[in-house]
Amino acid sequence: MKKERQSNIEVLRILSMLMIIGHHFALHGRFNYFQYNAQLVDVEKVLVIFQAFGKIGVDIFVLIGAYFLVGRKYKSSRIVNLLLVSTFYSTAIYILFVTFNLDIRSDFSNENIWLPFPGISSYWFVWSYIVMLIFMPVLNIALKNMTKKQLQWLLIALSIIWVFIPQLNGYFPGKMDFGMDQLGYSDGIFFIYLYLVAAYLKLYPSKFTKSLWLNGITLLIAIALMYLSIVTPINKAALHPNLYSLNSAMLQEYSVLTVVVAIAIFNIFANINLGRIKFINWIAASTFAVYLIHDNSLVRSVLWGYVDNSKIKNAHDMFLYGMKEIVLIFVVCIVIDIVRRVLLGWLFNWLTQKIGGLLDKIILAK
Repeated sequence: MKKERQSNIEVLRILSMLMIIGHHFALHGRFNYFQYNAQLVDVEKVLVIFQAFGKIGVDIFVLIGAYFLVGRKYKSSRIVNLLLVSTFYSTAIYILFVTFNLDIRSDFSNENIWLPFPGISSYWFVWSYIVMLIFMPVLNIALKNMTKKQLQWLLIALSIIWVFIPQLNGYFPGKMDFGMDQLGYSDGIFFIYLYLVAAYLKLYPSKFTKSLWLNGITLLIAIALMYLSIVTPINKAALHPNLYSLNSAMLQEYSVLTVVVAIAIFNIFANINLGRIKFINWIAASTFAVYLIHDNSLVRSVLWGYVDNSKIKNAHDMFLYGMKEIVLIFVVCIVIDIVRRVLLGWLFNWLTQKIGGLLDKIILAK
């Protein structure tokens, strides 16, 4: 029988997805905050803050998944289930759009629109997560044979290459005289980095990781610095328009403060004992489907046209409107996936085990 997970982490999983929806609310909404507008400065700040927390949510979501994978046996069923659910929603949404003659727009060209596969909806997160899952067995072997000191030095080196240098490139674009791809950077590679971070937190707990107080202080300082990194360029843009674009320099999943805030929040929730609350865990099981539904490229073109944030001209109203729509989108998507799980959960489980088991025999055959 599968052991029920602690609900503190599942609550964090839910919160991280709410953050991600908030990011999409800011990024895909019709409000043009990429261009400085002196009359709407405060509204722009709210939207950029929504975007910032979305990137934090991505890092937290990956840290949670990685934390539970460290030291675990490789199973192809994890990748199979991810692809099955992603393919199901890509296909179902495409059929729905065709059936009701809805306007089909995609990040891909028209000749590729018919493919019922995760790529149709530009699920970058799915493919990046699969990269991490593919490397999981190798990473676990390496971690098993690596000392704490060796892992520390590896994380320091990778942090310089994949966190600090990209951060400098954000503040001094073009000055580095090379692209991030020359450092081997990609979303999938960064997920591997987060896997190693999660491994360190799990395998080598310290006074810091176990302290709510220390992580709370770290979180407050990092969020304050992130807030200043957002509002300062916006406030200075009236006199120095070229500074405006720097308001998003800290708003990438690889940004220094994003990583620090994500780790601090993860540690805080990891140390809060909520026990096992079945309802929370049941809801959390559908959080990934929330991403697959609401950020499907076809749904995106309709959703953010309907949830029109361009008409909001007040920061307070924008915040309240954003929070309301974020919760509403989350609830609707959760209900949709619960229906899928109730009606078709047995089929997904059967296919996952059959295909996954077959792949394990092929891949793990000695």
